[in-house]
Amino acid sequence: MDMWNCVIAGRAYDWSVEDLESIESMRSRLHGAGRAFLDEIKRVANEARLDETFIDPHSEPVEVFTMAP
Repeated sequence: MDMWNCVIAGRAYDWSVEDLESIESMRSRLHGAGRAFLDEIKRVANEARLDETFIDPHSEPVEVFTMAP
């Protein structure tokens, strides 16, 4: 989830945070990332911007997504 927050915001995701990560740490990060993701989607929906796209430059090939499914 945190990776998607970074992609939407145009920031790089630090995959090393997952190296040897404990279950408790994963739960904590997911809790924070889930709240941030939900806040972003609510903001975009309230602004009627669900048709906007964002690019995942880390995928091979690069992919384009919309905010709405």
